[in-house]
Amino acid sequence: MSLPELPKIGETLEGQKLSFSAGGKGFNQAITARRLGSDVAFIGAVGKDDGGAHLNQVLQDEKIDARHVQILDSPTGMAWILIDAAGKNMILTYGGANLELTAAHIKAAGHTIQESDVVVSQFEVQEEAILEAFRIARRHGKITILNPAPAKTCSDELLNLTDYFIPNETEFEVMTGEIFRSAEQNAMRELFQKGCQNVIVTCGAEGSVIVTKEHAWKIPAVKTTAVDSTAAGDSFIGTLAHFIAQKRSVEEAAQIASKVAARVVEKYGAYTSIPSSKEMERYD
Repeated sequence: MSLPELPKIGETLEGQKLSFSAGGKGFNQAITARRLGSDVAFIGAVGKDDGGAHLNQVLQDEKIDARHVQILDSPTGMAWILIDAAGKNMILTYGGANLELTAAHIKAAGHTIQESDVVVSQFEVQEEAILEAFRIARRHGKITILNPAPAKTCSDELLNLTDYFIPNETEFEVMTGEIFRSAEQNAMRELFQKGCQNVIVTCGAEGSVIVTKEHAWKIPAVKTTAVDSTAAGDSFIGTLAHFIAQKRSVEEAAQIASKVAARVVEKYGAYTSIPSSKEMERYD
């Protein structure tokens, strides 16, 4: 729903526009990578309801391998998104069937993980499932990307299995207990001590910051007119995964990801606002 401004606690506001869309962080990231040209397999869960059927249909339409999408008795996960006049948003999520994805489901999809170049996860599923996926990936020399959203903490083991840890500023603060300030702050050093190889903090209109144990880069955001920031962070991560799989440098991948995210915020909607590689050629 779009409205002039985001509500305060206890305040009732009148919405201006209401729309429904397929979505989810992992879903948007997968579609981004696929539209840019990657072969993508999706592991997750939906319910035996219209929402689940719709999500599976979109995955098929986008030519994403959905063999490992479980169909369970719980309702399909949902998100409620409020968007203000500047394109900023507030999001509530309900995990639903996603929260019933288990390590056993992941093991059954182990061969698919072994055949992948990059394995991406978010916190829309339980940590036991992510741990199993990342353990398989690490055993077979695959690159792992963790997007800690919705924001919450996780085990040191999961961080140790993570090659690219990509929070936004809010998620960084929830994960570390510190507001993100610089590449040199204590919280950043602690992430590396726990085993993270690379940390990328996305900062909306301020761009992103890439930090390794040796270097730090600031990647500026692409100037644009934002109407809806939904899926901007997801498209950034999906793009990054696509180009890292192509052996591009993380700096170059993040620069291209900023361009894709800029195109996404120019349109209303979630996955429907994600451009294809052909559409992106117009902006090069």
